[in-house]
Amino acid sequence: NRGEVHFEAEMTVRLGRDAEGGLDPGDALAHIDAIGLGLDLTLRDAQNALRARGAPWELCKAFDGAAPLGPWQPFVGQELQALRFTCTVNGEGRQHAHTAQMLFPVTRLLHILAQTWALRAGDIVYTGTPAGVGALQPGDTITLSGASLGEASWTCR
Repeated sequence: NRGEVHFEAEMTVRLGRDAEGGLDPGDALAHIDAIGLGLDLTLRDAQNALRARGAPWELCKAFDGAAPLGPWQPFVGQELQALRFTCTVNGEGRQHAHTAQMLFPVTRLLHILAQTWALRAGDIVYTGTPAGVGALQPGDTITLSGASLGEASWTCR
């Protein structure tokens, strides 16, 4: 038993070309080739224990099956800060997102990440989650959907 597993719905972007040595926010959109939705799962009990020890949270995020992705939608210049998506669990609305409310616009997020890592074609970036995260139970069905972002559904084991 891994304890509580919490869901976090997020818009995802896939890079279509490399960005080495930094990335100007004004050039960031040219590096994106697809957008979609992803499910960022967190082992919440492990996260709380790691937080109490002052340890990195990676161990509560990087486990088998922790980051399933929905289908990719081609990025053809959609306004990334004007998209909406939802997350339901067993048909009940849990998260209602509008990307205009993101802490960091996608272009700034990519700029910040490229200052630390060489971003490569094929890299996937989860962009942050809206309010409404919560615990999942075995048998729960979680569905993410957005008009420009596609739809995906998973059933928890």
